[in-house]
Amino acid sequence: MARPRGVVAAIDGALPGGGLSSSASLLLGCLTALAHANEVELTPEELVRLSFDAENGYVGLKSGVLDPAAIVASREGRLACIDTAAVGWESLALGAEAPAWRVVVAFSGQSRNLTGTGFNRRVEECGEAARWVAEQAGLVPTERLGDLPEPVLAEELDAIPGAPGRRARHFVEERVRVREGAACWQAGDLEGFGARMTDSCRSSIENFETGSEELVALHRALEAAGVYGSRFSGAGFAGCAVGLVAADRAEACRAAVEADYARAFPARAADASVFLAESDDGVRIV
Repeated sequence: MARPRGVVAAIDGALPGGGLSSSASLLLGCLTALAHANEVELTPEELVRLSFDAENGYVGLKSGVLDPAAIVASREGRLACIDTAAVGWESLALGAEAPAWRVVVAFSGQSRNLTGTGFNRRVEECGEAARWVAEQAGLVPTERLGDLPEPVLAEELDAIPGAPGRRARHFVEERVRVREGAACWQAGDLEGFGARMTDSCRSSIENFETGSEELVALHRALEAAGVYGSRFSGAGFAGCAVGLVAADRAEACRAAVEADYARAFPARAADASVFLAESDDGVRIV
């Protein structure tokens, strides 16, 4: 076997390092570069699984495949509808009648290492909820809420005690929002799509119990600035909030959010940033 080849690399970028899947982006960039240098063909699904293995097995973060899948599956102007259990996805076109749009990204000025937050504990509580429901329903024990039949989970949802019950409620509601949001996107209904984004953030705050004071303030500022909808980006313990906004309102929205946040948190203003983004194709050799 030929000796593996390494790469000499430089990493550059202007994006904040919190809440924008930065760790998955770095891993996928390294994997893609190393595979290219060694003439190894990796399928998109293999890239996602390797990134997942590195974060879980080496870093110690109990993350899923959502972040790497979103990066690999991204296509300009389209919505990636990801099946995390199967590690597969559909690329959905926006309905023809939809207006032009932009994404507003609001960085709180707070970075975090997810292994030092309550993220892993939230994952454990989801597992506790799954075990409880499986036991009550006489099913095979499981650590994954997604392994449970939806009717069974819905029937037991109100009875799941404590924090695991709130985590399970977020999971159940989020699956519905994903399906409804995908339908809105394909119909060109950005108002409906945005409403699901905002409801997702409400559940993140109430049921998954994430969101720093600063991050919640950014979410509220985005809503006040007239976005279709907004939610936390990433796990929601710090980092960024994102909003979907009509293209002709985008710059006014960006400026309003920036000003509101600076007034509310002057000590964070120097490190915070609010900027406009467009979609693009995912990780690739250029």
